[in-house]
Amino acid sequence: MRPFLLRTFIAMLPILLMGAFNFFRDRAHIVRSESFISGVRDSMRNGRQVGGLEDYNERALARQIAQQYATQPDVLILGSSRSAELTAWMCGGKDALNLSVSGAVWQDHAGLYISAMQSGKLALVKKLYLCVDPWLLNPNNGEVRWQTLNDEVARAAHNWNLKGYRTAHGERQWMAKLREMFNPLYAWENLTKAPVPYFSTTDTVSTHKLVFANGTIRQQKEKDARGLEETRERAREFASRKDLFHLARFTKLDSSGLFALEQLADELESSGVAVHLLLMPFHPLVYTRMQTDR
Repeated sequence: MRPFLLRTFIAMLPILLMGAFNFFRDRAHIVRSESFISGVRDSMRNGRQVGGLEDYNERALARQIAQQYATQPDVLILGSSRSAELTAWMCGGKDALNLSVSGAVWQDHAGLYISAMQSGKLALVKKLYLCVDPWLLNPNNGEVRWQTLNDEVARAAHNWNLKGYRTAHGERQWMAKLREMFNPLYAWENLTKAPVPYFSTTDTVSTHKLVFANGTIRQQKEKDARGLEETRERAREFASRKDLFHLARFTKLDSSGLFALEQLADELESSGVAVHLLLMPFHPLVYTRMQTDR
């Protein structure tokens, strides 16, 4: 029996070493995401921004910001990357909590709202800006990143009596982490690509993307300096794709999402909060494609 165990151990040794390497290297912060996000949040103390963030779980960071924001904001912003740069003065407020995350779907809005509400951060909110992206009510949008907020979405579904909606993961987070630990492709990525270190700064404009303590994101200043032709070319490339972002197979409205957003808005309006739907514009070339795409 012992020779068999020894042979088994020797056979599994490369897999175990790969798992250990992926665990400690973890350049995309998949396996040890909680400690990474906590470190980022700690770097935002005393009014500092964090720069250089790449390949991180935006939902996990937004949830921590919603729970631990130092003050009581008077403006709440729920949206996607298209509303992530909004600040309080743009929204007619004194202090804004911006919980926008890339590719946000209605589950993100519901989950982050519940997280902020339960932490008591919304007591003084007077305005809600809800970014209504074209894919927000597409039941086939294909977005899965919201599952980080699965527990909060489940709580929202319970609070609002959202019938017929299931929030269960297809794969538990610990299972996904274990899978990545023993993923050869992730080992190759860890071996060939260096982790991008984040840093804390008092700068408000940078050559790196900046994440502020209130959740607002300021993109690299190079993006502000794009010329007309470069902007047109990027819009033309986007509009020529076979499927526009999250809009494939959009043939009906997501009734669960519509009900959830109505409940969210009604709950805030009943507390005296003014609810504003935010319709961020698209480049005319992209908008023309949207109008003609069946």
